[in-house]
Amino acid sequence: MPSLAEFPSGGSLFLDANCFVYHFLDTHPACTLTLYRSERGELRTFTSVSVVAEVRHRLMMWEASTIFHLSPRRVREHLKRHPDQIKLLPSVTSMPIGWSTGSDF
Repeated sequence: MPSLAEFPSGGSLFLDANCFVYHFLDTHPACTLTLYRSERGELRTFTSVSVVAEVRHRLMMWEASTIFHLSPRRVREHLKRHPDQIKLLPSVTSMPIGWSTGSDF
């Protein structure tokens, strides 16, 4: 199987959470290239609602780790003890209406 960067044009590809997270955190150029290729119509890509939820969660945890100066291992426990701080995260405050409540938009 070809690497992500070498995936043939016109092919179909399921994108898991890692591809999106690596793109947003700018840690894996092949993931960013894959998303750009999809945007240009070179690849047919698809994902699932559960992947989108996982991406949102992982990025929120990364953001909390950065903002509150916590090691990744301590973020979950910190947010459990201080749930009010979740509202301080830009990813939560900039989330489209409906995502934060779980309702349709």
